[in-house]
Amino acid sequence: METRREIQDLINRAADRAALVADQTRQIRETHQRDLLGLTAALFLITLTAAFFHPLRFDDLNDAISRNARAADIAQLAGVDPNTASWPELALLPGLGEKKAQQIIKYREARSATGPAFRHRGDLMLVPGFGERAVKRIRPFLRLPP
Repeated sequence: METRREIQDLINRAADRAALVADQTRQIRETHQRDLLGLTAALFLITLTAAFFHPLRFDDLNDAISRNARAADIAQLAGVDPNTASWPELALLPGLGEKKAQQIIKYREARSATGPAFRHRGDLMLVPGFGERAVKRIRPFLRLPP
């Protein structure tokens, strides 16, 4: 009888341990779910705050669109001669900004003693920072002397 009671006690203790482990597992799972929900809410609030305090600048987009439109207008009228154009005119060309336009002016001024610095469209690749892609992008907008 006594072995039967000992076996029953062992079974009861094992069942208690299994129930305790199951309860602890459930508590851990619930804690993780709460933490995950809290982190998700915090991330959402951070994103919302960032979007509110740093809105998209549609003015920049409009400026870029109008710059491209002005470059197209220049190209339709007569084109831009890199030998005589000012840097603001050159900066209007697609893909060129103030810095690259000023590089063209600087290169032109250094070479102007021997005549026009740019006789062919490919001569622009001699300007530091200009590659084939940049020249290809502005090629339709250029007018060079005959």
